[in-house]
Amino acid sequence: YLMNTKFNWYQDRSFIMDLIYKCNDLDSLISLIHPKFLNDKEMMEEVRILKLFRNKSKDFLVKVFKKNEKMIGDLFANYVPEYIKNDPFLMMEALKIDINLMPYIGKELKKKNVFMSKVNYLVKNK
Repeated sequence: YLMNTKFNWYQDRSFIMDLIYKCNDLDSLISLIHPKFLNDKEMMEEVRILKLFRNKSKDFLVKVFKKNEKMIGDLFANYVPEYIKNDPFLMMEALKIDINLMPYIGKELKKKNVFMSKVNYLVKNK
């Protein structure tokens, strides 16, 4: 509805970028974007990175973390959605790669004592 041509928001780059970061169905959103943005390399690169983290395969996400371990902090700060930050397995794998990701642990996960005790154990042994 918001991307309807009568609103002219479908041509507003900053509005589209805000939507892209919040949208779970990126393919459908991309189909509604004005064609001039589909040729924008910077925007399409953002979409490509975001699509990596919309994948539900935990094994694939762990591979992405490991391949990008030098910039995993930036990925968590800018691209990783909350459901990953609240997943105990994925967060533990990310913390094994970089313990400095502790501020990105999801709110729901911080409430789980078992998980936090594993994190504390990991911190002591690093």
